[in-house]
Amino acid sequence: AVRGGRGAVVRGSRYAIFSTCVANAFFLSGCDPQIYRGQTTLKADGSVSRAVYQPSDGTWDSERNRDVWKRVTYAARIPHERWSGDIAQLPLAVHDEKHPYVAAWGDFESPAKLPPNVVKQGLRGLPDGKLVVEYAREDCVFVVEHRWKETLTDIVTLDDMHRARQELADLLIPLAQKILDEALGDEYQTANPVDWLKGTATPWFFEMTDAVFEMGARKRLSLEEKSEKSLAMLATICERHGLRLRDEAGKLLDGNRFETAVRTYAAQVLRDNLRRRDGEKVPDEVIDELLEWIGGPTDTDGRGQRYEQAAEKVVSETFGGNEALAEALVPLVARILGHYWPGLFENCRQFHYTLETPGPIVETNGALLSDHRVRWTFEATDAFPLGYAMECRSLTIQSELEKELLGRSVFENRETVLQFVNLVRSSDALRETLRDCAAAHGMAPLYKARDKSAPASTADQSFNALIKVLKLPKEPEKESLR
Repeated sequence: AVRGGRGAVVRGSRYAIFSTCVANAFFLSGCDPQIYRGQTTLKADGSVSRAVYQPSDGTWDSERNRDVWKRVTYAARIPHERWSGDIAQLPLAVHDEKHPYVAAWGDFESPAKLPPNVVKQGLRGLPDGKLVVEYAREDCVFVVEHRWKETLTDIVTLDDMHRARQELADLLIPLAQKILDEALGDEYQTANPVDWLKGTATPWFFEMTDAVFEMGARKRLSLEEKSEKSLAMLATICERHGLRLRDEAGKLLDGNRFETAVRTYAAQVLRDNLRRRDGEKVPDEVIDELLEWIGGPTDTDGRGQRYEQAAEKVVSETFGGNEALAEALVPLVARILGHYWPGLFENCRQFHYTLETPGPIVETNGALLSDHRVRWTFEATDAFPLGYAMECRSLTIQSELEKELLGRSVFENRETVLQFVNLVRSSDALRETLRDCAAAHGMAPLYKARDKSAPASTADQSFNALIKVLKLPKEPEKESLR
């Protein structure tokens, strides 16, 4: 197992790589989360005001960013339930033990000019994980549409995950065999345990990672209620391979019962596959000693010490030491599990981001705080595997132009506004005609364009549909055509 990320201590293959590792990494890890808070105001012209609050360590470099932010200061760690007010209202403070967070705010001419504030550096040439903003402003004359999408990216793709897990198996299985041979010597043959790793454990692990990828893509890896169903799916896969992780009532095992079930299963696998060359039964002490080593820290009585020494020797001879092995292993694990899993690469990252829009919000995947304000609350692990996107669509009515050209308000509700926008966005001819109307300070160009189109044609139907949406008469008054 690899623990502690880059430069980690690498031990022998742990007996629960396909059950406890996945379950702990995805569902059972507890952590003190790092808080990432963002407050963004999108303005009608497409410019933005932005304030951020996050840990000052890691990729954040306040000195490098001072020139792009209006103000940068430090702050105490404030949990979400105790937070109130705006980031820009935080008092100025210096960086010390009581102020481990950094806060910054500023104004920017467009979302494209927003400085990067969240970056998870990729390991050994892997892409960085970061927040990426995509923004589109579309002028439909009477209505301006704003589309906001800010994505926390991850690095996992299905094809590359498949390659990485095969590379991981190709690296670990020969390593495990060398360690067993070194520790057990000529007295034992290790071909059968290795065959089990290749023929049973590897397909099992592959099946588990496919399931985890699918659950992540469907956003079913939450630490909330959905995790119970996800764990049940993984337990079903384990049961197909002989590891039962549910009790007689069908409830998932937890705590000591979970550990006991995995250890009992692993012990049986070793008894079934490990052989003495003289044909004698493998002593229970040997099985227990091996389990003690691959299942956790070596006991103070020295049990498992020979495996520890064998692993150190084999890793040194094969890779040059634990650090070099970690350099090979950690990127493979990241390509399978992504950038952000707590306990594997870093602490939890908890995000609380808000967006204020210039017009009413008509679509979002966040929580609406008001007609113009939305909040997203998520953890970095929610970005596995395809990224976590904060999406919002807002529509701003050009009231002055509406009053000038139509003489009244016609966009009485969101349904009417959406109907108008969807109609105009589908036709360049409609958009150009409405621009002509704005230039002419009247709706005559709309009727003229309609009359030039072939009767009952698609263009004719579009112009008539627009006239209906704008609640205009089917035919203009003669005065309006002059």
